[in-house]
Order: sequence, then C-alpha cells, then structure tokens
Amino acid sequence: MATLYHYPFCPPAQRVRLALGLKEIPAEQVALAYTDLETPIELAGKKQVPIFVTDAGEVLLESEAILGRLDRDAPEPPLFEGAIDPDDYASLKRWMEGFEPLVDRLRGPVQLGYAGLGDDEEAAAYFRRQVESRHGAQLEELVNARYADYRQFEAEAELKRFANLLAKSRFFSGRLSAADLLIVSEWGFLRWVDGVSPPLDLLYYFERVEEACGVKLASGEDALF
Repeated sequence: MATLYHYPFCPPAQRVRLALGLKEIPAEQVALAYTDLETPIELAGKKQVPIFVTDAGEVLLESEAILGRLDRDAPEPPLFEGAIDPDDYASLKRWMEGFEPLVDRLRGPVQLGYAGLGDDEEAAAYFRRQVESRHGAQLEELVNARYADYRQFEAEAELKRFANLLAKSRFFSGRLSAADLLIVSEWGFLRWVDGVSPPLDLLYYFERVEEACGVKLASGEDALF
C-alpha cells in the first residue's frame, strides 16, 4: 500500500489527502511529529511534506507532482486534464499567490490549534520561531492583528464576489478539479479564524469540496478546536 507522510495542518499535504479521498485510493496516512527531522530527511533528503511513497517504493515530493501522478495512475475522476483548463489553473495560482503574505499571517494562529502542534510544547515553540522569522512578529501579535488582516484580505481578494461565483458554478471550473483542492487547502482555515465571518457561500463551498472528497480537513484527530 502507498504511504503519505504529512502534517495535518500543511496545505500542500491537505491537497494530497483530498485527492486520495476523491479518487478513493487506499494509502496509509502517517502524521509526522513536527519536530521529527529524521523521517523526512531519510525519505526525501530534507524536512519537507508531503512525501508520497508509492506501492513500488518510489518517493514523490511536491503536491502538484503527486497529484499529477495520482491522475496518471487513477484517471477518474480527473483533477487536471478534462477537469480544468491549464491556463485557468495557472491564473488562479498566480492570483492566490498575491495574497499569500496576508493569508499566512491569518493561518499561523489557526495551525497552532492542530494536534501535533498545540498539544506538543517543543513543536509549538519551534513553529512559533518559524512564524516570527517569516513575519517579524510573534504569534500573539498576529492574533491581535487578525481583524485588520482579514478585512484587508477580504477587500483585496473581493472575497464576497469570489464566493458568489463559486456558489453559482458549484466548483471553480464547473466540476471538481485540482483548483478546488488548492482553494480549500489554502483558504479553508478561514472557517476557524476566531471572530471573523467569511462569506457563507465560501463556507458552503469548503464543505461541498470536502464532502465530494470524503475528507474533513479538521477532524477530531487532526484538530484541537
């Protein structure tokens, strides 16, 4: 059986988990301790997830490469070819990347609520240092700034308009594709940012994608919230 090594709070790994669920591909899913350096270095040569080990023992890194391999080995339902135009997918990625600094500021405090971080003092301290290095601010400062950060993100991304479009089409391209896995894994955490209210259409969309994949990204095992 194939094996996926991941962190429950890692968006690229979440994309692979959604894809495995959608395609009903059996795979052992191993949630690594955040402080575990030995396993990823042994498998991938560096501290990185997701790591997907095929039945044949081939090691695949990078979520896009893994999704492409899953599409090749299990073509139905497709994630890329026949599901979304490559140019549309590339445009979506570029558009979303423009908001990544804001999104990452909002995401950090939520990630600390996942099992494996919030309940592990050493892992939480390591994660906090990484967040501070990226943003020049402590996690508590990001918590205090979340309302302003969300309002800026909501306005710049025209989030209500985007959510309305998703409600009309049900999925980004009209059918479930890699684009939906990208959106939900990168922005689905907005459901758990304390005190903010994302558009209802966006919340329904997150649920719709997860239900289609048969995967809940914040299950009782994954999350402390």
